[in-house]
Amino acid sequence: MSAWGWDEFAQAAGGAWHIEPTTGSLNFVGVSIDTRDLQPGQVFFAFVGEQRDGHSHLDQAKANGAGVCVVTHPDRVPAGFGLPTLVVDDPRQALTRLARAWRATLGASVIAVTGSNGKTTTCRLMHSVCAAAGKSFVSPKSFNNALGVPITILNTPADAEYLVAEVGMSTPGEIAERTRLLRPSISIITSIGRAHLQALGSVANIAREKARIIRDAPDDALGVIPGGIGTLEDAIADDPHAIHRLDDRFELREATSTASGFAIDGARFSVSMPGVHNARNAALCVLAARHLGIDDAVIRDGLAHAVGPAMRFERVVIETGTAPIIVINDAYNANPDSMRAALSTYADLQTDGAKVVVLGEMLEMGESGPAEHESLAEHVSSMVAFDRVVLIGAGFARTDAASLGLTMLPESGDPQIKAIAQQIEPGETVLIKGSRGVKLERLITILGDLHASSRSQTHGDAPTHA
Repeated sequence: MSAWGWDEFAQAAGGAWHIEPTTGSLNFVGVSIDTRDLQPGQVFFAFVGEQRDGHSHLDQAKANGAGVCVVTHPDRVPAGFGLPTLVVDDPRQALTRLARAWRATLGASVIAVTGSNGKTTTCRLMHSVCAAAGKSFVSPKSFNNALGVPITILNTPADAEYLVAEVGMSTPGEIAERTRLLRPSISIITSIGRAHLQALGSVANIAREKARIIRDAPDDALGVIPGGIGTLEDAIADDPHAIHRLDDRFELREATSTASGFAIDGARFSVSMPGVHNARNAALCVLAARHLGIDDAVIRDGLAHAVGPAMRFERVVIETGTAPIIVINDAYNANPDSMRAALSTYADLQTDGAKVVVLGEMLEMGESGPAEHESLAEHVSSMVAFDRVVLIGAGFARTDAASLGLTMLPESGDPQIKAIAQQIEPGETVLIKGSRGVKLERLITILGDLHASSRSQTHGDAPTHA
């Protein structure tokens, strides 16, 4: 991406050379902490974790074309290694220091996105809009933590015009730290909900933490928010940054099982994702893009080509030999608000067969966990659109599921997932949603295995993602 002097690189990382470089400068093309996705020329960081030591993968990093390796234990570098190797005391700190230095060289407009729900989807929508206007880079997957944000910055090409970065949190102070590192031109808050209550205690505290993405941005940065969220409005009440609120500027025009049409200030747009929450996320992107000077026609083109992230209301087709099973895979994560949004969108979908719901427990809910699970069980039981509902995991174990007409499985191991799969009939549609730790997407694999023989008899394929 750009030449970086060796001494400049070492100073930025705060390290010393164990194996001195021999060429004139480093042609910097980004970083990796995993040899499986390392690209030729990238800097490989050998992190030491609980289960894996990156030093044991140094030879593989060299074989994959790494330009430099950064280590903490020079005694673990293979004999005769030969590749320029920098020693640092703390690889996470070194990664952050390098990201700060690289950020200073970037001319891209940075759009930082946070929220209790919809962060990754909004990043994909915003990136698609920016890519329609110029060269854009976006956080891969959900790279939004202490490692993910620096990696996102460091892998941004030097000539990028836009960088769309996801910013997450699990404990107080993380949003502010990552915002100061990113120095965004625009900060988007998608929502304030009941996520990470175990660490933060209340929705008001969550709002204050999320608001740091605006409060800690540069003075001339813009904040883009839904508007009408009391806790968030309180959190930014005395903040001097310019704020654009969606509020009454948004109007939902149409909604189908595959798309949503909406208007902003009377101008019509559409996004190829179902649900009012996705329409509102797209609308936030419209406000941000307009501030960047992107024309509405370009915005429409970007939204039309946007592709949602995996496991966010992703439609998976499992061929059975007769009628297919449709799985709506929203299993990436869950909290009370995202659960309700998914259920509402699913209830409105038109399906040919029965509608089944499988909800995994919500983790990191703290003391509010029992009440939130009971409330969700009551909520889903009142929705007449569903034919069967299964609750799975310890979080639902104390709910009164049986009297509500729901099936409850207190454990979420493979035997329980297989038992659910065996009850799903060809032609049915199934929504799966739960916290990441539950890994409800296992249901897709098990369903695929159960119907493998039927597919082979009809010359079908493995599950397909639409």
